[in-house]
Formats: sequence, structure tokens, C-alpha cells
Amino acid sequence: AVVSTQSTGEPAMTHFEGEGMSLVKAAKEQILNNNWVAVFPLIMLYQSLNKIKCSLISEDQLDFETAPLAPISKLISAITTCVKETLDQFKCFVEDDAVKTSNVASDGTVHQLTSNVMSICGQLLAYEETVGTLLKGVQHQGTRKLPQSNIHRQMATYINGILKALEKNLESKSKVYDNKSLSALFLMNNYNYIRNNLK
Repeated sequence: AVVSTQSTGEPAMTHFEGEGMSLVKAAKEQILNNNWVAVFPLIMLYQSLNKIKCSLISEDQLDFETAPLAPISKLISAITTCVKETLDQFKCFVEDDAVKTSNVASDGTVHQLTSNVMSICGQLLAYEETVGTLLKGVQHQGTRKLPQSNIHRQMATYINGILKALEKNLESKSKVYDNKSLSALFLMNNYNYIRNNLK
């Protein structure tokens, strides 16, 4: 008897979707605790899913919204929403930073927030094409990707927004110092750190 590859593949794809959704849920829980690096496994999974999708479409001429690709479509949609929301939340976190004043170093050295933000920005830039696509809210790229200039623009706008949010936060933190020289030193150290990481 001939067994349909679609019928045998659907349970596996549904299981795959369930496992992926569990990863999204776990990432969301970590992100709620400000563990922002939890977003990067989702970004990598998004990349892999798009490669699988494009391969299946090119080989079998399948519609992305129909079986057996529907589970992948749902998973990509969930990842897109989660990553985009996380990037928006991260920007707000950088600007507000729950502990604005009590955790500055007495000697005006680089703040931990500055170090963390620049580290995450560096990792985001390493996935520029994918992150730029996700910032546009595109759930699946298909065979026609966003223009590179569009991606660069999305990333530049986002990173610039993060840096402005960080600058605002650092200005607030600098006011903790009673000594104006220490306040100026704090800002200088943090801005130099940011500049060196952008090179």
C-alpha cells in the first residue's frame, strides 16, 4: 500500500510545532525576569525554520499556509511576535531601568547596564539580516528577502533608539553623585565605553 508522505509527516510536524512552542514559552518566562539573552535561541530558530520552509517550498511547490507547512507557519508567527515584543520591551527597560540610582559605582566607572546593553547590541548586529526582518514584523521571508538597505535602516533605527534610551538612563544615574567631577567622570567613562564598542 502506498502511504502518503503528507499523512505520515503531519504528526511529526505537529510534534515539532509543540516542541517549538515550548521553547517560545520558556524564553518568554526568562525574558519576564529581564534575561534578555533568552531571545537569541529564538532568533536562531527563526533562521532555521525559514531555511526549512524555503527548501520545502522549492522542492515540493507547497503553499506555506497549508499542510504540512502550517505547523511551521504557526511557530514562525509565534517567534516573530515574541522577538518583536522582546526587542520593544528591551528598549523600554534600558530607558527606565528599575534601579536607576542606587547601583552606581562610587568611583564613576562603567555601569553594568552599559556593559550589558552593548553586549546585547553586538549580538543583535551579528544577526542583522534576521533581526532587521523581525523588526519589520515579517513572519516568513520566502524566496524574496527584504532589500539590504531596508534591513540596515531597521537595525540602525533600532540601535539608535537603544543608545538614546541608554543615554537618558545614564544622565539620570549621573545625578546621584554629589561631586560634579565624579558625575562628569561617570558619563565620560560610559560614553567612551559605548563609543569603543561601536567601532
